[in-house]
Amino acid sequence: MVATLLVVAVTAVAVAPGLLWYSSWARHATYTMPAAEASLADAVPDGQRVAGTESAIFLLRSHAITLLTQRVGGVANDGNLYAQGVRYYLVPAADPPPKGVPDATWTARQRIFCAVYGGVNQCLYRLP
Repeated sequence: MVATLLVVAVTAVAVAPGLLWYSSWARHATYTMPAAEASLADAVPDGQRVAGTESAIFLLRSHAITLLTQRVGGVANDGNLYAQGVRYYLVPAADPPPKGVPDATWTARQRIFCAVYGGVNQCLYRLP
């Protein structure tokens, strides 16, 4: 009897963190992503390159080429993508211009779509 209670107690302690994490994830899950992906499926012309940290997630149904970037200190696609012809960026709305994009060009950007993902307002922009 004592051994059974001990096994139950140890099991409860072992699984509690995972159950708490799962319940948090389920409460805060992003149920809007399928709609956002559908909205963006045709927003970018086929074959166009889109840079951004979350570009692959949002453009899952699109025929765009996604270039994953890192916001701080990362080396993934760290060069001047604008000079390489990238004209679509999917970035947090509050972010400064991506590396290499002139301020005047960033000011003239066209917002195509915005959606909240992970508590951050992500926007797809087309640059001139």
